[in-house]
Amino acid sequence: MVHEASQKIHPTGCSGALDTMKVSVRPSSDSQYIFMRLRLRNSLVSGFAQFTHTTVTERMDEVMIHREMKRLVLFLALLVGSQSTGPVSAAEPVDVSVLPPGVKRVEIFLLMGQSNMKGRGVIPGKQEGNPRIIHMNMANDQWYVSRHPLHKTGEPGLIDRSDNAGVGPGLNFARELVKRDKGLIVVLIPVARGGSSIRLWNSDAKFYQEAIRKAKKALGHFPKGKTRIAGALWLQGESDSLENRYAVYDDKLTALVQNLRTDLKDSELPFVACTIGTFIKPRGKYFRVKEINEALVSLSDRVPQTACVDARDLKGHIGDAMHYDARSQEVIGRRYAEAYLRLTEDLVTPVMTDEAPSAGRRVRQIASEYKGTEVYHSLYLPVDWKPSGKYPVIVEYTGNKFPPGKGSGEVKDANLGYGMSGGHGFIWVVMPYVEKGRKRNA
Repeated sequence: MVHEASQKIHPTGCSGALDTMKVSVRPSSDSQYIFMRLRLRNSLVSGFAQFTHTTVTERMDEVMIHREMKRLVLFLALLVGSQSTGPVSAAEPVDVSVLPPGVKRVEIFLLMGQSNMKGRGVIPGKQEGNPRIIHMNMANDQWYVSRHPLHKTGEPGLIDRSDNAGVGPGLNFARELVKRDKGLIVVLIPVARGGSSIRLWNSDAKFYQEAIRKAKKALGHFPKGKTRIAGALWLQGESDSLENRYAVYDDKLTALVQNLRTDLKDSELPFVACTIGTFIKPRGKYFRVKEINEALVSLSDRVPQTACVDARDLKGHIGDAMHYDARSQEVIGRRYAEAYLRLTEDLVTPVMTDEAPSAGRRVRQIASEYKGTEVYHSLYLPVDWKPSGKYPVIVEYTGNKFPPGKGSGEVKDANLGYGMSGGHGFIWVVMPYVEKGRKRNA
């Protein structure tokens, strides 16, 4: 059956109008699908933008169109309203035959998984591109200075939201890498596919084969001797958190890593995964999120030269209890970089943040007696930390400021304790010297 309606709706928080709405209900063996096609006139993107052929799918056991229409329209308003905060700069094409001065290395990374790797976060209104971060367009395999959304399939120079992709973790991952290495170009190959289960990334599956093709093609576009496929980032698991899929997830994930290393001819290719959202609601099927996350976190116990970003503490989503919001994606991107660098560099002291304490993270803490002041210390929990475990503690006081040795004397720049432990097996605390007035660190 097909129900059609034509109306204009001005949802709260959206300055445009949804019009020419068509709803089709198609029967399925186990449920129904509601497909909504819409056109959006909205001044949020470049003064005037049209959203055409956008499809929003909501699965439910029983469909009563008139009862569900209001909820669906609100969901669409949330989806559309979350995609951009203003005009977005067009993508800049890149001539990769000429590298910027000072570039010593080109490192290629695959961005694999499903919709959370693609990203659904709000796209910032103004984006500054970095010529040392470029990506391959999903549709035409051409090169562009990277901006959100990386997983764009439509016209590269137009951010029109037609491809249902937003802020993901890949760009912030690259930013962290180039910030640490001025001689590096990071090349991103976005290949994630929304809704894909891990079986669609088997070695004989289309998505996997396309990822390998793009990676090899990218390798041939840059100077030999300076270029390598440096790693793969993986954010996927929602589609496998079903009762009939979760039990084989760890085996399939292990096979995926091994297949990548075989086909890309690198037996130690770094592979970094990330946990899926703990905010995901079952919706009648996603009952095994916890087990999927356990399989992801334990990957490094099964496969060498792998890691997993633990994002189970991040609660921000776009309103659908399924997709990380932009802020969470930025955090995940930074954690991807830290995890990758721990795998590939001798030792990299984690950057101190204001996040909650968790394994492998270094955070700022304020003791209760200094509440309301700027006095703080730092706490690092080892990567193998478990709440029930017992760990020795390294307590460090920073030395005096010593510019020749790059020592600032500040808590945030301490690294001796981390160097002693390597990030494993020890809790590391850095204590401050406090000014006489007890209001800030000395």
